[in-house]
Amino acid sequence: MNRPLSSQNSPEIVEALQMLQAGVPGTSDLLVELLREPLSNDVTRFLSPDHPDIEDVIQETLVATLNYLSRDVEFHGDLVRLAVTIARNRCRDLMRRNQRWAQIRIEPLADWLENPQKTILEDIEESERYSILQEALEKLSPECHKLLKFTYLEEMNTEDIRQSMGLQSRQGVYYRKAGCLRRLKKLFHNLMDKRSIHVTRGARSNRERGADRG
Repeated sequence: MNRPLSSQNSPEIVEALQMLQAGVPGTSDLLVELLREPLSNDVTRFLSPDHPDIEDVIQETLVATLNYLSRDVEFHGDLVRLAVTIARNRCRDLMRRNQRWAQIRIEPLADWLENPQKTILEDIEESERYSILQEALEKLSPECHKLLKFTYLEEMNTEDIRQSMGLQSRQGVYYRKAGCLRRLKKLFHNLMDKRSIHVTRGARSNRERGADRG
């Protein structure tokens, strides 16, 4: 027996969720239209009306919400509340990320050596992470490599990326980017794990050789 949908949902959302549960084609597009306005209002209040990443947060939230619904077709909660919660978490992540990257300086080696407040080991570790990230990027498919390059290096807007990649909709760009970032994250973590194992084994071998000499 199906549970009733949350009374907090509007009649339009109740109908759309029932259509989704029935497998009606095109329901995802309808849900996107119903969620866009409340998401836009909330994200704008959270970040600020002139924040450059508002549209990205909204699109990524819509993708995440639809992905959630695809895994839980029998969803019976408050859909707007779910989407807003996802959006606010993404806003917080964005603000933390911006704050963290604002503090990072990428300096040439000469500056590293002349800076008494910063140890060379810290910079080597940072350089190592960038090296591993570059290796992970090279393992991505050409399509993902191109999309991430357009997004983060060339800072192209979503519509230009859509046209360059030959995608049918802007939402398709966000779906593709989300998938590419998931693959990149997995590759990066795998490479980090392998590098950690290699370093640990090297350190153990050095200790063993030292013990033998002793």
